[in-house]
Amino acid sequence: MAKGSGLPSQSAAADEDAPAKITLPAELKKRLVDDHDKIKAKKLAKLPARPTVSDVLNDFLKSYKTDSPEKEVACEVVAGVKVYFQHCLPAILLYKFEKQQYDNFNSADDEADPCTHYGGIHLLRLFVKLPGLLAKTQLKEDARSVLNAGLMQIITHIAKHADKLVPMRYADAGTEYKKRN
Repeated sequence: MAKGSGLPSQSAAADEDAPAKITLPAELKKRLVDDHDKIKAKKLAKLPARPTVSDVLNDFLKSYKTDSPEKEVACEVVAGVKVYFQHCLPAILLYKFEKQQYDNFNSADDEADPCTHYGGIHLLRLFVKLPGLLAKTQLKEDARSVLNAGLMQIITHIAKHADKLVPMRYADAGTEYKKRN
């Protein structure tokens, strides 16, 4: 990850003491670097995103063909990812330049769910931050193992379908937006 991007390095995500050991495949790392470059170039992700975070996670859940204990666990992991995303998006997942865009979205409806408005690139940002966030929790070893496996399954699914699930759609922020930021 580029210096000054505001996102932790991959080595921080692989810390031995971290509850989640998340390794992003090269294709997803490249998308994050490209995302950072677009923001620096004063471009914004097109919102509402297509697909949304909810769409991406539901696509992952569809990879389970039947109701099974494995699908139940995957549903729990997905539910947890959504909760983290909802709480982390405005606080730590957005670049400074994107905050006004979020404020515009949030002011339209205080109850709006970011998971139905933001997309895969923002979800990837969460995966970079999750190890540090989860390090502050008191997870038992068995729960940690299940969580790690579930997160890596989601990431693997996203990487396999990256063009569909993490399209790189940006637009120029516009003169008025740039003046305010």
